[in-house]
Amino acid sequence: MKARPFGGWNDLRAMQELCSVRLRAAPGRAVAHPGDIAWWAMPAASSPELLAERFLLWEDDDGVLDGFAAFDPDEGALAVFVAPDLADGEAAVRFEDASLAWADRGIEVAWLEFEDDVAAVGRWRARGFRPTDRALRNLVRSLDDLPETVPDERVRAVGDADVEDRVRITHDAFEDLDPFPSALEVYRAFRASPAYPEGWDLLLRDDDGRAAVCCLAWPDPASGASTFEPVATHPSMHGRGFGRALLTEGLRRFRAAGMTWAIVGVDVENPAAEALYRSVGFRPDRVLREYRRA
Repeated sequence: MKARPFGGWNDLRAMQELCSVRLRAAPGRAVAHPGDIAWWAMPAASSPELLAERFLLWEDDDGVLDGFAAFDPDEGALAVFVAPDLADGEAAVRFEDASLAWADRGIEVAWLEFEDDVAAVGRWRARGFRPTDRALRNLVRSLDDLPETVPDERVRAVGDADVEDRVRITHDAFEDLDPFPSALEVYRAFRASPAYPEGWDLLLRDDDGRAAVCCLAWPDPASGASTFEPVATHPSMHGRGFGRALLTEGLRRFRAAGMTWAIVGVDVENPAAEALYRSVGFRPDRVLREYRRA
């Protein structure tokens, strides 16, 4: 086993390819999506040094990627991803240990795992980790039975003229504590990076041209899986059906691009968001739980 930090954008593509392999091994189930990994890279997209603090890669002797760890230094959140044919093996367990040591930076580490992965949960319990109340409910939707809809002309891919409006939506919707100019700078760097899903950063404006809701939509042709991460409605636009309209159009675009199913994650303490996703056909699948040392 050889572990090393993130070394460049080719590493992001390799990590995303590993996610595709894992998705193909569990068709129709919630598994980490290539879009999730690009989203984890977003806050550090301007700096290779910052990206190296967020990703640890595990390679075999021939340089083939066997797994990687993703760490959010702001939240202390750690997730470990291993090729399906190596999961739960001795080498994978050693990589978990290496990932935990790498993420130990004087702050409490929160490990993320699906509750139904009994073997992994057992290993991390043996390390002293216990479940917390924080979790994401992952929902899935087949696109085979997607109702036929016409394109929603209110939805467009974000262009240069839309950038400030688009960042304003997420900044206000998520109550971002960073000043707006800082959030704008981070988004511009992400938009200029290879992590950005060109053409799939969607924005809906109302009939008066006001920016209402946005989302990053992530198709993965290698697995046929797609995901939304994140979806945000400006607080002044709640209750007008814009979120449902954007998701409906996003799903239509996914199917037109050849995707066969979709995944979305929602905080278990956000029933309103879960109701929105259910309204366009998503149904619960798995819970991604946070674990911390007791």
